[in-house]
Amino acid sequence: MSKDLAIVNEYNDCYEEVYRAWNGFYPLADRDLRFYLGDQWDAQERKKLVQEGRHAFVFNRARRNMY
Repeated sequence: MSKDLAIVNEYNDCYEEVYRAWNGFYPLADRDLRFYLGDQWDAQERKKLVQEGRHAFVFNRARRNMY
C-alpha cells in the first residue's frame, strides 16, 4: 500500500511541476487555435456587435500553408 502511495505522490509532483511550466502557454495556444479556426472575436466584442445589430464575420485572407 505504501508503494502505491509513493507512486501517486511522485505522479502528482511531476504533474504539478509540468503544469507550472506549461501554464503560461495554454491561454496563448487556445487563442491561437481559436484564431486559426476563425473564431477571432472574444465574448465582449461579440456581445457589443450583436447589440449594435452587426454580425461578427471573419474573413481570413492569409495564404495557405505550403508544405
